[in-house]
Amino acid sequence: MSLLFESFVRNLYKRELHKVKVYRENINWRLDGLAKYYREAVKSYRGGEKLRTANLYQLFSY
Repeated sequence: MSLLFESFVRNLYKRELHKVKVYRENINWRLDGLAKYYREAVKSYRGGEKLRTANLYQLFSY
C-alpha cells in the first residue's frame, strides 16, 4: 500500500509541477523516507473523527 501512496504523490507532482522533472530514483535509505503512509490517519473521538496530531506535526516539520 505504501508503494501505491508513493506513486500517487509522484504522479501528483508530475501533474502539478510542469517545470520540474519528476521521476522515481532508487535510493537505499537506512532510515525512513520522507513520504509516509499511515493505515489510520484519523481516530474516532466522541462520535467523530479527528486527525492524529503527531502525523500533522511530522508533516509541518518537513
